[in-house]
Amino acid sequence: MATIHDNAFDAALDYIADNATHLHIVSDATDPANVTNTLGNVALTAGDGMGDFVIANGDTSGRKLSLTAQSITASGTGTSKRYVIWDNNNSLVLAVQTHAEKGVSSGSTYDFPAFDIVELRDATTE
Repeated sequence: MATIHDNAFDAALDYIADNATHLHIVSDATDPANVTNTLGNVALTAGDGMGDFVIANGDTSGRKLSLTAQSITASGTGTSKRYVIWDNNNSLVLAVQTHAEKGVSSGSTYDFPAFDIVELRDATTE
């Protein structure tokens, strides 16, 4: 089994951190790439260590990408089912995950604590 250097993991995680510009809450868990499903978003500052993202050792192994705490003021009303990260062209960079559904009303605040977005784990032998 090959060993993957941390720099290779960091390159993949840097792509997300360097291209992500907005964190959205969306109402459709099955089609997160559809920009019309957004209930609100917050602009993100791109870049690892200088923006809203941090690359560090993974909790289990490998490397992980984390996002600092964020607050979204809702621009729509509906049920938030997933949060996603898009770039400036409203193209999906990363469908983060589904979460417990939450009713969202336009103008309300939706707070996210700091959280791990993705962890790339070291290869294991069988």
